[in-house]
Amino acid sequence: MRYHVKERALTLKDDFVVRDEHNNVAYEVKGHLFRIKDHFHIVDATNGEEVIEIRQRLLDYTTHYDLFSQGAELGSVHRKEEATYGARFEVTTSDGMVLQIQGQFHEWDFNIIDHYGRLLGHITKEFAFMSDHYTVDVAPGVDGPFIIALAVILDEIREDGGKD
Repeated sequence: MRYHVKERALTLKDDFVVRDEHNNVAYEVKGHLFRIKDHFHIVDATNGEEVIEIRQRLLDYTTHYDLFSQGAELGSVHRKEEATYGARFEVTTSDGMVLQIQGQFHEWDFNIIDHYGRLLGHITKEFAFMSDHYTVDVAPGVDGPFIIALAVILDEIREDGGKD
C-alpha cells in the first residue's frame, strides 16, 4: 500500500495529513504545541480513533521514541549507529522483533527491514513547496500506521538536525 504523508504548511505545530493511493485521507497526525519533547497522535480519519501515539524520550543518551497503541507499548526507535554513508536506527517491537531503518537524510531514502532482510517499508521524500511531503510504501501484511509513525519520527529527527 502506498501512502502520501504531507506536513500541513503554515501551522505552529507539526501536523500531517496522510492520504492513501486513491488520494483519500486515511490518517491525520496531530502534534502538540509548545512541548519540550515530540509527541504525536496518529488518528484514523474514518472514525476519529487514535491508532498510534508517538512520544520522544527526553532524558536519553541517544535519539529515542516510543510507540503506543491504546496505552500498550508497540515498540521503540533509537539511533543504532552512524553508518559510513547514512543513518541507521533500530526498532524494537513489543513482541521481540528487531527492525532496522537504513538510509540517508540528504537523499531521503530509507528502508525498513526485518531481521531476515525482508523489506517492510520504504520512505522517500517528494518535492513539495512550503511543506514536507513523503511517500511511504508498506509491504502487504505490514501495519501501515506503524510504518507511517516511523516516517514521522524520521521527519522530526531531520528537523532536529539528524544528530543526537
